[in-house]
Amino acid sequence: MNRREFMVAILATSVAPARAAAGKFSIGATAYASLASALAALRDGEILEVAPGDYPDDCRSSNASNITIRCAAEATFHAAYRGKSTFVLGGNNVSLVGLSGVDITNDDANGGLIRFEGANLTADRIRIDSCETGILSGNASADSIITLTNLTGTKNGTPGDGQSHAIYIGECAALSLYLSASTISDTNVGHLVKSRAARTVITDCRLDKGRASRCIDACFGGVLVVDGNLTLINSTVAQNYQLIGYGAELPRDARGWAIAKYALNTFTVAPSVTYFGRDSRE
Repeated sequence: MNRREFMVAILATSVAPARAAAGKFSIGATAYASLASALAALRDGEILEVAPGDYPDDCRSSNASNITIRCAAEATFHAAYRGKSTFVLGGNNVSLVGLSGVDITNDDANGGLIRFEGANLTADRIRIDSCETGILSGNASADSIITLTNLTGTKNGTPGDGQSHAIYIGECAALSLYLSASTISDTNVGHLVKSRAARTVITDCRLDKGRASRCIDACFGGVLVVDGNLTLINSTVAQNYQLIGYGAELPRDARGWAIAKYALNTFTVAPSVTYFGRDSRE
Protein backbone atom coordinates (compact mmCIF):
# COMPACT_ATOMS: atom_id res chain seq x y z
CA MET A 1 0.00 0.00 0.00
CA ASN A 2 1.49 3.38 -0.99
CA ARG A 3 1.22 6.53 1.11
CA ARG A 4 -1.80 7.88 -0.82
CA GLU A 5 -3.73 4.62 -0.45
CA PHE A 6 -2.86 4.56 3.26
CA MET A 7 -4.25 8.06 3.84
CA VAL A 8 -7.47 7.22 1.98
CA ALA A 9 -7.88 4.13 4.12
CA ILE A 10 -7.38 6.17 7.33
CA LEU A 11 -10.00 8.71 6.25
CA ALA A 12 -12.48 6.00 5.28
CA THR A 13 -12.30 4.40 8.72
CA SER A 14 -12.11 7.54 10.86
CA VAL A 15 -14.76 9.82 9.32
CA ALA A 16 -18.34 8.61 9.88
CA PRO A 17 -20.98 9.62 7.35
CA ALA A 18 -23.16 12.60 8.38
CA ARG A 19 -26.53 11.55 9.87
CA ALA A 20 -29.72 13.28 8.80
CA ALA A 21 -31.42 15.25 11.55
CA ALA A 22 -34.21 13.27 13.16
CA GLY A 23 -37.69 14.41 12.15
CA LYS A 24 -40.13 15.76 14.70
CA PHE A 25 -42.88 13.54 13.27
CA SER A 26 -42.51 9.85 12.50
CA ILE A 27 -44.58 7.02 11.07
CA GLY A 28 -42.81 3.75 11.75
CA ALA A 29 -39.16 4.18 10.76
CA THR A 30 -39.84 7.17 8.51
CA ALA A 31 -39.27 10.66 9.89
CA TYR A 32 -40.91 13.86 8.62
CA ALA A 33 -39.91 17.45 9.19
CA SER A 34 -43.45 18.87 9.34
CA LEU A 35 -46.94 17.88 10.42
CA ALA A 36 -48.15 18.63 6.89
CA SER A 37 -45.82 16.11 5.29
CA ALA A 38 -46.50 13.51 7.98
CA LEU A 39 -50.29 13.72 7.73
CA ALA A 40 -50.09 13.68 3.93
CA ALA A 41 -48.22 10.37 4.20
CA LEU A 42 -50.40 8.86 6.96
CA ARG A 43 -52.39 5.84 5.81
CA ASP A 44 -55.19 3.78 7.35
CA GLY A 45 -54.11 1.86 10.43
CA GLU A 46 -50.89 3.78 11.05
CA ILE A 47 -49.51 5.60 14.11
CA LEU A 48 -48.03 9.09 13.88
CA GLU A 49 -45.58 9.87 16.68
CA VAL A 50 -45.05 13.53 17.53
CA ALA A 51 -41.99 14.74 19.43
CA PRO A 52 -42.65 16.94 22.46
CA GLY A 53 -42.27 20.63 21.74
CA ASP A 54 -43.86 23.81 20.43
CA TYR A 55 -45.12 23.99 16.84
CA PRO A 56 -46.17 27.53 15.92
CA ASP A 57 -47.00 26.92 12.23
CA ASP A 58 -47.78 23.22 11.85
CA CYS A 59 -51.32 22.17 10.85
CA ARG A 60 -52.93 19.84 8.31
CA SER A 61 -55.88 17.60 7.45
CA SER A 62 -56.14 13.82 7.12
CA ASN A 63 -58.91 11.47 6.02
CA ALA A 64 -57.15 8.30 7.14
CA SER A 65 -59.09 5.89 9.39
CA ASN A 66 -58.02 3.69 12.30
CA ILE A 67 -55.14 6.02 13.10
CA THR A 68 -53.40 7.26 16.22
CA ILE A 69 -51.62 10.60 16.57
CA ARG A 70 -49.73 10.76 19.84
CA CYS A 71 -47.05 12.48 21.84
CA ALA A 72 -45.38 10.81 24.83
CA ALA A 73 -45.38 14.13 26.72
CA GLU A 74 -47.02 17.21 25.16
CA ALA A 75 -46.87 18.76 21.70
CA THR A 76 -48.32 22.28 21.51
CA PHE A 77 -49.80 23.79 18.34
CA HIS A 78 -50.94 27.31 17.44
CA ALA A 79 -52.08 27.34 13.79
CA ALA A 80 -55.35 26.52 11.98
CA TYR A 81 -55.44 24.64 8.68
CA ARG A 82 -57.50 26.28 5.92
CA GLY A 83 -59.51 28.38 8.33
CA LYS A 84 -60.51 25.46 10.55
CA SER A 85 -58.29 23.87 13.23
CA THR A 86 -54.79 22.47 13.66
CA PHE A 87 -55.94 18.89 13.08
CA VAL A 88 -58.79 18.55 10.58
CA LEU A 89 -59.67 14.86 10.66
CA GLY A 90 -62.23 13.18 8.42
CA GLY A 91 -61.51 9.49 8.97
CA ASN A 92 -63.13 7.00 11.31
CA ASN A 93 -61.78 5.54 14.54
CA VAL A 94 -59.23 8.23 15.36
CA SER A 95 -57.18 8.37 18.56
CA LEU A 96 -55.32 11.47 19.78
CA VAL A 97 -52.98 11.58 22.78
CA GLY A 98 -50.80 14.24 24.37
CA LEU A 99 -51.66 17.21 22.13
CA SER A 100 -52.41 20.81 23.06
CA GLY A 101 -53.67 23.92 21.30
CA VAL A 102 -53.01 27.48 22.48
CA ASP A 103 -54.19 30.80 20.99
CA ILE A 104 -55.68 29.20 17.87
CA THR A 105 -58.03 31.42 15.85
CA ASN A 106 -59.56 31.52 12.38
CA ASP A 107 -61.67 33.87 10.26
CA ASP A 108 -64.90 32.13 11.34
CA ALA A 109 -64.11 32.70 15.03
CA ASN A 110 -64.12 28.97 15.85
CA GLY A 111 -60.46 28.04 15.51
CA GLY A 112 -59.10 25.28 17.73
CA LEU A 113 -56.94 22.22 18.08
CA ILE A 114 -59.31 19.55 16.69
CA ARG A 115 -61.95 19.67 13.95
CA PHE A 116 -63.41 16.17 13.73
CA GLU A 117 -65.51 15.32 10.69
CA GLY A 118 -65.49 11.52 10.86
CA ALA A 119 -66.94 8.90 13.22
CA ASN A 120 -65.51 7.68 16.53
CA LEU A 121 -62.91 9.91 18.18
CA THR A 122 -60.95 9.08 21.32
CA ALA A 123 -58.81 11.85 22.79
CA ASP A 124 -56.71 11.63 25.96
CA ARG A 125 -54.40 14.16 27.64
CA ILE A 126 -55.57 17.07 25.51
CA ARG A 127 -55.12 20.73 26.50
CA ILE A 128 -57.01 23.62 24.90
CA ASP A 129 -56.21 27.13 26.16
CA SER A 130 -57.25 30.50 24.73
CA CYS A 131 -58.66 28.97 21.55
CA GLU A 132 -62.00 29.97 20.03
CA THR A 133 -63.59 26.51 19.96
CA GLY A 134 -60.95 24.11 21.18
CA ILE A 135 -62.61 20.88 20.01
CA LEU A 136 -65.34 20.90 17.37
CA SER A 137 -67.12 17.99 15.75
CA GLY A 138 -69.41 18.28 12.77
CA ASN A 139 -72.80 16.66 12.37
CA ALA A 140 -72.13 12.92 12.23
CA SER A 141 -73.71 10.96 9.37
CA ALA A 142 -73.35 7.58 11.08
CA ASP A 143 -73.09 6.01 14.51
CA SER A 144 -70.30 7.84 16.30
CA ILE A 145 -68.86 7.96 19.80
CA ILE A 146 -66.65 10.80 20.96
CA THR A 147 -64.70 10.01 24.12
CA LEU A 148 -62.66 12.73 25.81
CA THR A 149 -60.61 12.00 28.94
CA ASN A 150 -58.01 13.92 30.96
CA LEU A 151 -58.77 17.10 29.08
CA THR A 152 -57.95 20.58 30.39
CA GLY A 153 -58.94 23.95 28.98
CA THR A 154 -59.35 27.55 30.03
CA LYS A 155 -60.10 30.95 28.51
CA ASN A 156 -61.53 29.56 25.28
CA GLY A 157 -64.28 31.30 23.29
CA THR A 158 -64.43 34.27 20.96
CA PRO A 159 -64.95 37.42 23.05
CA GLY A 160 -68.56 38.51 23.03
CA ASP A 161 -70.03 36.34 20.29
CA GLY A 162 -71.61 33.59 22.42
CA GLN A 163 -71.21 31.15 19.51
CA SER A 164 -67.88 29.60 20.44
CA HIS A 165 -67.29 27.04 23.16
CA ALA A 166 -64.46 25.08 24.72
CA ILE A 167 -66.04 21.88 23.35
CA TYR A 168 -68.74 21.76 20.66
CA ILE A 169 -70.27 18.45 19.56
CA GLY A 170 -72.50 18.41 16.49
CA GLU A 171 -75.85 16.82 15.81
CA CYS A 172 -76.64 13.16 15.18
CA ALA A 173 -79.30 10.80 16.50
CA ALA A 174 -76.64 8.10 16.82
CA LEU A 175 -73.89 10.29 18.30
CA SER A 176 -72.68 9.97 21.89
CA LEU A 177 -70.30 12.21 23.84
CA TYR A 178 -68.45 10.87 26.87
CA LEU A 179 -66.38 13.40 28.82
CA SER A 180 -64.54 12.34 31.97
CA ALA A 181 -61.66 13.22 34.32
CA SER A 182 -61.38 16.71 32.81
CA THR A 183 -61.08 20.30 34.03
CA ILE A 184 -62.54 23.13 31.95
CA SER A 185 -63.03 26.75 32.94
CA ASP A 186 -63.86 30.30 31.89
CA THR A 187 -65.11 30.18 28.31
CA ASN A 188 -65.69 33.74 27.10
CA VAL A 189 -69.53 33.97 26.88
CA GLY A 190 -70.04 30.59 25.14
CA HIS A 191 -70.43 27.29 27.01
CA LEU A 192 -67.79 25.05 28.52
CA VAL A 193 -69.43 22.04 26.84
CA LYS A 194 -72.10 22.38 24.15
CA SER A 195 -73.51 19.13 22.83
CA ARG A 196 -76.16 18.48 20.19
CA ALA A 197 -75.58 14.72 20.48
CA ALA A 198 -78.35 12.25 21.22
CA ARG A 199 -76.45 11.09 24.31
CA THR A 200 -74.12 13.17 26.51
CA VAL A 201 -72.43 11.66 29.57
CA ILE A 202 -70.17 13.81 31.75
CA THR A 203 -68.47 12.25 34.78
CA ASP A 204 -65.68 13.02 37.25
CA CYS A 205 -64.97 16.50 35.88
CA ARG A 206 -64.46 19.97 37.31
CA LEU A 207 -66.36 22.59 35.31
CA ASP A 208 -65.70 26.14 36.52
CA LYS A 209 -68.01 28.52 34.72
CA GLY A 210 -66.16 31.83 34.90
CA ARG A 211 -67.49 33.98 32.04
CA ALA A 212 -69.22 31.04 30.32
CA SER A 213 -72.96 31.06 29.71
CA ARG A 214 -73.37 27.50 31.04
CA CYS A 215 -71.11 24.70 32.18
CA ILE A 216 -73.10 22.18 30.12
CA ASP A 217 -75.59 22.86 27.34
CA ALA A 218 -77.44 19.87 25.86
CA CYS A 219 -79.41 22.14 23.57
CA PHE A 220 -81.34 19.41 21.69
CA GLY A 221 -82.17 17.37 24.76
CA GLY A 222 -81.63 13.65 24.30
CA VAL A 223 -80.04 11.63 27.10
CA LEU A 224 -77.98 13.77 29.46
CA VAL A 225 -76.18 12.10 32.36
CA VAL A 226 -74.17 14.12 34.88
CA ASP A 227 -72.53 11.66 37.23
CA GLY A 228 -69.60 10.64 39.40
CA ASN A 229 -67.27 12.92 41.30
CA LEU A 230 -68.23 15.96 39.27
CA THR A 231 -68.03 19.59 40.42
CA LEU A 232 -69.95 22.49 38.86
CA ILE A 233 -68.92 26.00 39.90
CA ASN A 234 -71.06 29.04 39.18
CA SER A 235 -69.89 32.62 38.71
CA THR A 236 -71.03 36.16 39.38
CA VAL A 237 -69.43 37.46 36.16
CA ALA A 238 -71.40 35.22 33.76
CA GLN A 239 -74.35 36.69 31.83
CA ASN A 240 -76.41 33.53 32.47
CA TYR A 241 -76.83 32.20 36.01
CA GLN A 242 -77.69 28.64 34.88
CA LEU A 243 -75.17 25.84 35.26
CA ILE A 244 -76.86 23.33 32.92
CA GLY A 245 -79.11 23.89 29.92
CA TYR A 246 -81.36 21.18 28.48
CA GLY A 247 -83.41 21.38 25.30
CA ALA A 248 -83.06 25.15 25.01
CA GLU A 249 -82.92 25.12 21.19
CA LEU A 250 -85.78 22.73 20.52
CA PRO A 251 -88.67 24.11 18.45
CA ARG A 252 -91.96 24.78 20.25
CA ASP A 253 -95.52 23.96 19.35
CA ALA A 254 -98.45 26.39 19.55
CA ARG A 255 -98.76 25.75 23.29
CA GLY A 256 -95.07 26.53 23.85
CA TRP A 257 -94.14 22.92 24.55
CA ALA A 258 -90.84 21.61 23.22
CA ILE A 259 -90.97 19.32 20.18
CA ALA A 260 -88.57 16.43 20.82
CA LYS A 261 -85.80 15.85 18.32
CA TYR A 262 -84.66 12.49 19.66
CA ALA A 263 -86.74 9.45 20.58
CA LEU A 264 -85.28 9.22 24.09
CA ASN A 265 -85.04 12.30 26.31
CA THR A 266 -83.90 12.00 29.92
CA PHE A 267 -81.88 14.26 32.23
CA THR A 268 -80.13 12.60 35.17
CA VAL A 269 -77.97 14.29 37.79
CA ALA A 270 -76.41 11.93 40.34
CA PRO A 271 -76.43 12.77 44.08
CA SER A 272 -72.62 12.64 44.00
CA VAL A 273 -72.44 15.82 41.88
CA THR A 274 -71.25 18.91 43.81
CA TYR A 275 -72.45 22.45 43.11
CA PHE A 276 -70.80 25.68 44.18
CA GLY A 277 -73.02 28.74 43.75
CA ARG A 278 -71.56 32.21 43.33
CA ASP A 279 -74.84 33.92 42.53
CA SER A 280 -77.53 35.12 44.92
CA ARG A 281 -80.26 33.79 42.57
CA GLU A 282 -79.37 30.17 43.45
